[in-house]
Amino acid sequence: MAIVKCSKGHFFDDTRYSQCPHCGILADDDEKTVSGVSLDYRSSAGDDRTMALKPVSPAGAGSMAAPVEDDDKTVRFYQEEKGADLIVGWLVCVSGPERGRDWRLHQGFNRMGRDYRLDIPVMEDKSLGREPVCAVVYDDRKNAFFAVQQPGNLAYINGETLQGAVELKTGDQIGAGTSQFEFVAFCREGRTWENG
Repeated sequence: MAIVKCSKGHFFDDTRYSQCPHCGILADDDEKTVSGVSLDYRSSAGDDRTMALKPVSPAGAGSMAAPVEDDDKTVRFYQEEKGADLIVGWLVCVSGPERGRDWRLHQGFNRMGRDYRLDIPVMEDKSLGREPVCAVVYDDRKNAFFAVQQPGNLAYINGETLQGAVELKTGDQIGAGTSQFEFVAFCREGRTWENG
């Protein structure tokens, strides 16, 4: 690979392009390459600035540019799972170390505990374990919310011990550790993301 400079001062790779992809001027044969020998880039006035090299696609430069080849770089590709991550409700801490904080609830399982990997991380309540204490589940087919007991942990719904799965309604209180949370449903009777 040899980086050359055209007479207008643009730098480009002459193994990829036969002429400057920026302005179409052929590279001067007497210009020195950057990779081989040091380039006297201060030879003309105003030429002492740094310029980034950008690959040019064939569509962007017309017939002047050669096709951009795969340069063997690893590129990370993110793809959303089907659909958007829509908000279906909230949990609001009404008492405890994180009083006033809220957590967004999404479709499916929303596990609560003292771990950042969980959907509802209650990090300031040291009486909670790192394992999930309970889960708030939204079932989009039934348009209903449930509090689900998690193995080996104790949580309360409206003052009663949570056992199995209990349907939740807006205003229900979930107790875990030294904290109390109020449940607020966004998706409820007459309102779902499917029907707007």
